[in-house]
Amino acid sequence: MRKFDFIFSVIFLVVFFLFGLLCLGDRGVSFDENKVLVKRPKLQNVFASDQMDLLETSFQDQFLYRSRFLEYATNVKRYVGVKESNGVFIGNDGYLLEQTQRLTDPKKLVSSLNDFYKSHNDLNMSLLLIPSHITIRPDLVQKGSPIFDEYAEMKSLYRQISFNTIDVVDTLKEHSKEYDMYYHLDSHLTSYGAYYVYQKYASSNDFDFMTMDRFHVEVVTDSFIGDLAQKSYLFSLKKDTMVTFVPENVNVDRLYFDEFLETNHMYDYFLGNNSLVSFVNESQSNEVLVVKDDDANALIPFLVNHYYHVHVIDVNRYTDSISDYLNDHKEIKEVLFVYGINGLEKVL
Repeated sequence: MRKFDFIFSVIFLVVFFLFGLLCLGDRGVSFDENKVLVKRPKLQNVFASDQMDLLETSFQDQFLYRSRFLEYATNVKRYVGVKESNGVFIGNDGYLLEQTQRLTDPKKLVSSLNDFYKSHNDLNMSLLLIPSHITIRPDLVQKGSPIFDEYAEMKSLYRQISFNTIDVVDTLKEHSKEYDMYYHLDSHLTSYGAYYVYQKYASSNDFDFMTMDRFHVEVVTDSFIGDLAQKSYLFSLKKDTMVTFVPENVNVDRLYFDEFLETNHMYDYFLGNNSLVSFVNESQSNEVLVVKDDDANALIPFLVNHYYHVHVIDVNRYTDSISDYLNDHKEIKEVLFVYGINGLEKVL
């Protein structure tokens, strides 16, 4: 009997192992999850000692229908009361919420920003932080979710910065009663949220903003699945509607990137996926450099209405020196740092 059990166990393991290998795909990217997948090792190397961990990871990444399986597993957890999936929390009113992170070294961050200003103190420089969903809508957080409101950290940073700071929290809170300031399935501002951030920035810099009635609000897509849905595998929730504000009588080439609407990176419709991009509006004067992360993308189209040349550097992709860029473009007289609080430590 024992011999039979041993033989049966061996056969089962061999069949399971071969089935796993046969069911492995060879995809490079999971568009649903927005991640690069580990590819399976070559069959002749699969038993090498240094290949076993790679085999295990590739089995997890390349298993057929992986994203659908993860989605089903996540939905099962939802029904039994689990509120978190891969660092994303299920909030109220159909929102997904990103777990906020405390700054690891705020003193170093403040010092870096102030030192940068000292090196370029001839420029009009501003720091504008984009808060997360919960700072604007704390009612979205379900009881027991370990998410903290980062507004206290934001205000502390603002107090220590030696150049202009722009606090948009009250503005976003005020208008959240009229429009969604954030997407339900994505961590970024909607175009409505970006509009009111632009309005606050304009007021802070003493130029007249364009009122909303001077734009045509057009629906770009009503099936937007954002980064939080991809990260949490919650693809079955109600999709978001993405709109854009088209200004009157402003002709700027290549302001939006429509090709991304046919991909799983639809938010890249705003600015594409570029480390450095610039926009020219012949009807305006002055130049500004915007140093930003993805949280600022929907804001840039509004700024283009007020500057001859808007230079945009994405610090998550740009590898050259920002100071060198400014030295090479003496015509720039204004610098705006725009970051989400979670990405702030990549500022310089």
